[in-house]
Amino acid sequence: MTQTLSVPQGQFPLKRHPVRPNDQLRAWDAADEYVLEHLVGDADATIDLRGSIVIVNDAFGALATALAPFAPVLITDSENGRLAAEGNANHNSVNLPQLRSSFESPPEPIDVLVVKIPKSDGELVDLLHRLRPSLHAETIVIGAGMTKRVHQSTISAFESIIGPTTSSLARKKARLLFSRVDPDLVPPANPWPKTWNYGGLTLTNHAGVFSAERIDPGTELLITSLPDEMATGDVVVDLGCGNGLLGLAWAKRHPNAMVTFADESYRALRSAEHSWEGNFGDRPATFVAVDRLVNAVARDSVDVVLNNPPFHADRSRSDVIAWDMFIDSFAVLRPGGELFVVGNRHLGYHAKLKKIFGNSEVVTSTKKFVVLRSWRR
Repeated sequence: MTQTLSVPQGQFPLKRHPVRPNDQLRAWDAADEYVLEHLVGDADATIDLRGSIVIVNDAFGALATALAPFAPVLITDSENGRLAAEGNANHNSVNLPQLRSSFESPPEPIDVLVVKIPKSDGELVDLLHRLRPSLHAETIVIGAGMTKRVHQSTISAFESIIGPTTSSLARKKARLLFSRVDPDLVPPANPWPKTWNYGGLTLTNHAGVFSAERIDPGTELLITSLPDEMATGDVVVDLGCGNGLLGLAWAKRHPNAMVTFADESYRALRSAEHSWEGNFGDRPATFVAVDRLVNAVARDSVDVVLNNPPFHADRSRSDVIAWDMFIDSFAVLRPGGELFVVGNRHLGYHAKLKKIFGNSEVVTSTKKFVVLRSWRR
C-alpha cells in the first residue's frame, strides 16, 4: 500500500517491502519526520548537507529517498530494507542510495550521521563502535527513534562511545539525540560478537541476533526432537537461521548434508557463517540473504527445511512472516521433503500447515512450545 510522506524536503509516495494487501503500516515513523524537519532547521540553523551523509537503519528508505539529492550512504542490516530503499527511490525517480551492510566499512570521513535507534541496545553499541573511527570533531551525530526505544541506556551508549549527548523534547512520541564527538574519548571495548556453546557446538552471535548468549527453549526442543535417521536429509535449509544453530545441529548429525542458511538479516548470516567456520572449517555451506526463500533457492530441490519463525513483523505481532516461510518451504521442498517447525502453541501453526501442505503432525510439545512436521506429497 502506497502512502505519502510529507516533509520539508517534499512529498514522497512510499511503500513497505514486502508489499502486502491491506497493510496499513507506513513506510516511515514520526522519528523520520522529526529528523528530516530538524535537518532543514531555520534560516540561521540549517545543517550543511554538502558533505558525507550516512544513514543507519532506515527501515524502508524514507530518509534516503527524501535526502537523495545529497547522495547519502545507507547502512542497513536488512535485505527487506535494501529492497525497500531501492524500490522507493525508483518509485520517486531519485538516485539510488549507496547501500552498505552493517559489516562493510563506512565511508571516511562522515560529516552527518543519522542513526535510527534499533530495538537492541547491543546492536546500537556495536553500530556506534563500528562508526566511531569514521567520525571527526565536527561530525553532526543525530540519533532518532520513537520514545519507547530511547532509554537512559541509549543515551549512555552514545555518551560512552561518541561523546556528550543531549535529548530533544518528544514530538509525536518521537525523540532525537544529539551527540558531540569527543576526539579524546577512549570508548570501552566492543563486547560483540559473543560466543557460547551448546551440544558440542560453538555459536557466534553478532549484536541484535536472536538468542545472543544461550539457546532458547523452542530451538532446543526442535533440535532434541529431530530424527537421527531419515531416508532424506542431504539438502537442508535453515530458514530464518539466526546464528545457524539448527543447521549446525543437523550438519553435526549428518556429515554429508549440504546446508543452506537463509535469513533477511546480514548480522544473522554473518553469525551463522562464523559459527559454521568455527565448527566445520572449510566444509562447504551456503549463506543467502533473502526476502523470500523462493527468490534464492530452486523449487523442488530441498530435502529438509528447519524453521523457528518469528511471530512479529516490525511494529506488530503477526503471522505473515510465518505464512511466507511455510509457503516458500512447500515450494522448495521435493516431493517427500519435510518441514520441521517450532512455535508457541497458541500460534496455531498446525492449521496453517494443513492448509498449505495438506498435513501436519505433532512431533513433540511442552506447555509452551510445539514441534510440527509437514511433508510435501
